[in-house]
Amino acid sequence: MRYVLIPALLFSLSACTTIQVQKAPSVEPTIGTDPSIGSTSTATVGSAVLSQYKLWKKSGMQLAEPYSGRIGGAPVDVSQTDYLVKAVADSKEAYCTERMTMRNLLGVAIKPTCFSGLTADGHVTEVMVPADSVWWHKDLPRPIAIRAVEESILRPEAFRNELVFLGSAGKTLRLLYREYSGDFVRPAFSQDVAYDVEALPMEIQFRTARIQVLELPGSSIKYRVLSSF
Repeated sequence: MRYVLIPALLFSLSACTTIQVQKAPSVEPTIGTDPSIGSTSTATVGSAVLSQYKLWKKSGMQLAEPYSGRIGGAPVDVSQTDYLVKAVADSKEAYCTERMTMRNLLGVAIKPTCFSGLTADGHVTEVMVPADSVWWHKDLPRPIAIRAVEESILRPEAFRNELVFLGSAGKTLRLLYREYSGDFVRPAFSQDVAYDVEALPMEIQFRTARIQVLELPGSSIKYRVLSSF
């Protein structure tokens, strides 16, 4: 199932200044694992061997560097982490900030900032902001690259489960399974598990999580994740 965050198909800022959204950053639910399936890792006593998270994956466009300036007397501050909405603004193809980034005289952010003049190599050359009835335009001091980005965000209904390495003694490997929900402060459920160690490498399994144990010196474990929970 896919979710798309669209502030509005049309930002109606005033009678003459509108932003028609063409493509907004998207957010879709996903499940992340650490380490990734198939990778080889090392864990010490008390650290997680395998974690799985329910996440949101957000993708969109951002500036490659922050921009600060004044346009028409109004201060504008756009960070590298601001997502940009592909849109049409003042009859131009533009990339406009999701959040309000132009401030009024009281210092309150009240309007978005747009960047236009996209070059063939992916740089914007102009910054523009909406006034009450017209657009203010200004050439950038130098072109700024825009880039496609993707990040993971914990979902409100966040859930995490993990296996923690508790150490090994003799021929016994001990792990702790924990489940967290909500704020991740305290586990909602935990369970100690133990495995008899024979010749290495060997495969162990908890529920649907499968781990290949490669080395087990005692205070650490070297392993490969074969599948997750």
